[in-house]
Amino acid sequence: MTRRRTVPAWSAVVTALALIALGAPGATAAEAGSASYSRYLVRTAAGTTATGSVPLDRILHRYSRALTGFAAELTSTEAAALRRLPSVVDVTADVVSRASAEQTDPTWGLDRIDQRTTTGDSAYRYATTGSGVTAYVLDTGVQASHDEFGGRVGGGTDLVDYDDDARADCNGHGTHVAGTIGGASSGVAKDIRIVPVRIWDCSGQGWMSDMVAALDWVIGARTGPSVINISGGGGEYAPLDEAVQRAVDSGIPVVVAAMNDAVDACAVSPARAPAALTVGATQQDDGPAYYSNHGPCLDVWAPGSSVLSAAPWSDSATAVLSGTSMAAPHVSGVVGRLLQAEPSATPARLTALVTSTATSAIQDQHGSTSRLLYAAGATAPLSPTSVRATTGTADRTATLTWAPPTSDGGSPVTGYRVSRTGTDAAGNGPWSTVVPATARSQRFTDLAAGSSYELSVRAINAVGSGATGSAAVTVPRVTVPGAPTAVTAIANAGARSATVSWSPPASDGGSPVTGYRVARDGTDASGAGPWSTVLPSSARSQTFTDLRTDAGYAFTVQAVTAIGTGPGATVRLAPSTPLTSAVPTITGSARVGSTLTADPGVWGPAPVAHAYQWRADGSPLSGATAATYRPSSATLGKAITVTVTGTKTGYAAASRTSSATAAVASGTLTAATPTVSGTAKVGSVLTAVPGAWGPAPVSFTYQWKAGGTALTGATGSTYTPSSATLGKTISVTVTGAKTGFTTATRSSAPTAAVAAGTIVASAPTVTGTAKVGALLTASPGAWGPAPVTVSYQWRTNGTAISGAVSSTYRPTSATAGTRITVTATGKKAGYTTTARTSATTAAVVR
Repeated sequence: MTRRRTVPAWSAVVTALALIALGAPGATAAEAGSASYSRYLVRTAAGTTATGSVPLDRILHRYSRALTGFAAELTSTEAAALRRLPSVVDVTADVVSRASAEQTDPTWGLDRIDQRTTTGDSAYRYATTGSGVTAYVLDTGVQASHDEFGGRVGGGTDLVDYDDDARADCNGHGTHVAGTIGGASSGVAKDIRIVPVRIWDCSGQGWMSDMVAALDWVIGARTGPSVINISGGGGEYAPLDEAVQRAVDSGIPVVVAAMNDAVDACAVSPARAPAALTVGATQQDDGPAYYSNHGPCLDVWAPGSSVLSAAPWSDSATAVLSGTSMAAPHVSGVVGRLLQAEPSATPARLTALVTSTATSAIQDQHGSTSRLLYAAGATAPLSPTSVRATTGTADRTATLTWAPPTSDGGSPVTGYRVSRTGTDAAGNGPWSTVVPATARSQRFTDLAAGSSYELSVRAINAVGSGATGSAAVTVPRVTVPGAPTAVTAIANAGARSATVSWSPPASDGGSPVTGYRVARDGTDASGAGPWSTVLPSSARSQTFTDLRTDAGYAFTVQAVTAIGTGPGATVRLAPSTPLTSAVPTITGSARVGSTLTADPGVWGPAPVAHAYQWRADGSPLSGATAATYRPSSATLGKAITVTVTGTKTGYAAASRTSSATAAVASGTLTAATPTVSGTAKVGSVLTAVPGAWGPAPVSFTYQWKAGGTALTGATGSTYTPSSATLGKTISVTVTGAKTGFTTATRSSAPTAAVAAGTIVASAPTVTGTAKVGALLTASPGAWGPAPVTVSYQWRTNGTAISGAVSSTYRPTSATAGTRITVTATGKKAGYTTTARTSATTAAVVR
């Protein structure tokens, strides 16, 4: 079949990777004009478009998504020439594709797919409608104005007439298919959006290359969750199978009809494509339709015989058709409904959902699947898994944990409802709440001790709440806490007070301690009787004031929890006589690093034990509890005091605090006069020895001087005199620094005047033959420190040879029979000139 047509605008520019002679060698224009053209699909390597010199008006399609390549009308010679191009993968003759339907008797499909049994119940029940999903219908076009679609048909594209609107149908096949997918009364997914892509003409025929172009267009055009329906095909055609794979790889499920030839569906494309969801047709008795293709390439069966759907003859027309073309849109509608419930579902997941939920109802002698489409749609989720409940050890709580259900019913879990039975400690009855879908645990609080509860969780999706997972738990019984431990009382008779201290009880009885009740008996100095108070749970001491010094007291501490008040721990304090005390004094200089000494004064009756606490501006200094204290840099500028506490058995402890010192001043470093070690000689290293400074550690900086003048950059602990210091004395000034101390500087005594340095020299060597006219060369060896200027004097039997002062020398006849040496003399500023003489050569020969 040969057809000429106008090239679409998007094909106006052709990039040729190779210019080839597509006609036979030497072909005339007349011969070319009489050529016979056929349709071919040319697949090219990725990133290339090897159209050669194919005229623009014979290029039918360009592919960049479903395939890489193009379709064109070519002569057999042109096709052969293209096959020889290195950028061409293959050239395949185009074949005819067709819609697969035939008209017959009335409908029943929707009634069948929403139930498991063969006999219908005259109802189609659904929980989802395909809202938000797009179905791309690759067919004969769709009559968009039909009442079934309610304005849900997009423009699409027309690959037969080559325009951007396929919203008309001169055949009826595409409108019927679209009606089954998404018609208001005949459709599976009643709110799905329809986008027609016209690939077959008014007779229901087209080309495989047009189907590839349609898939290529959909891959580029689709937005959001989508499904492709192809209710037709042709013979085996590898490029189309690959295009289906590309579409699925891009995330779009492709539903195809198995075709109506009663043969193995694995012999037709695109039904045989591994990535396609291939659909066979059934009759009302659940038997395979006599015309339906079959075999292992079928994924699922669906109603295909006598299906009622929309027809394009008017906006209310209907028609009854049969074929796998009518079966495939049932599946596309179900896929659309699944995508509404789970918009991010992959093609693989959608295929699994369709096949795993299908009814095992079909018996086919050709080894086909038994799965018949089931369209109940999403259901409530299964029960959450790994449901566990644990109790808190002492806080009357329980925690329920779980993992997601093994199936969400085809609709994503949106949350979990967690509940408990019974009554809590406050008297509240059963309780529940909804937590987010990401939650995996729920904590239940304020439960009643000793009570049992059932804790449960249910997953929620768009359909509703699923099955319940539960676990039983019993809250442990709790008791009052034990008595506080380590309870002590210390009296301060001078202040007529006593401080009681304690530690928490060994057991809180299973409920956290919320406070401590402290009490005293007896009468205070004002005549008030017994007294008590409740302190926070963090409290560890209580001071009782206005006590009598001539009376004893019992002090009691009890722990308090939500359960109650525990037993008391009591400590008794006998009447005490106050100590005679004195205000302590501080001796020493208040300077960083200096020693301050506390003199407690006279306390009695002797002996009295003294404890010390030094303070800076009134704040205790950590660890400063001896009779002496050395102020640190942290106390610089602060006044120092010392508190002395005297204790003696049978007497009330007493504390006295000294007067404050002056503000702590900076300390004075102990500094030594530095010395310089080494020889004052150009090139020799001098080292500064700072001596003993303290208190250690002390940081040092250095400044070297020549003749009393600072040397720029000479600030290390070592210095090597240069020639500029020749004849000058060297000294070093050391500065010591330490935080909290005044910086100190000391200078060393000067060295002797810097003497000239000594050049390190090697004896030169002579290379060459001691022969009249031959070249002798002096090698000076290693001289240092570099650079050293070396001069030469050649000698014969020890006598200088006039003018022989370069590094080379040629013996003359006058030196025949004598022995040659060379003297190398090294000079360097600030260094003593040094000379070295080589060993003698052999006697000079002629």
